[in-house]
Amino acid sequence: MATSRLPSRREMDEFYDRFVRSLEQEHWGRFAAVAASGQIELRDSLVDALESFDALPDAITFVFKVGDRAVGRIRSPLRPR
Repeated sequence: MATSRLPSRREMDEFYDRFVRSLEQEHWGRFAAVAASGQIELRDSLVDALESFDALPDAITFVFKVGDRAVGRIRSPLRPR
């Protein structure tokens, strides 16, 4: 997935299915910050998920609400693109 453009809805669905769907039964409603490499940080609030972004290794991180199709993409101004 190229980092110079926003991912398509299909790409985001595939990313969710690959890394987050398996968390639904135990973590429904929590927020998952997911690095492009697949490393996941689970948090109870969106704010906490956004703060956990710095713990992830990739410049591009996706944030999902587990079980819902709420999604966002975060790019740190401190990390190279």
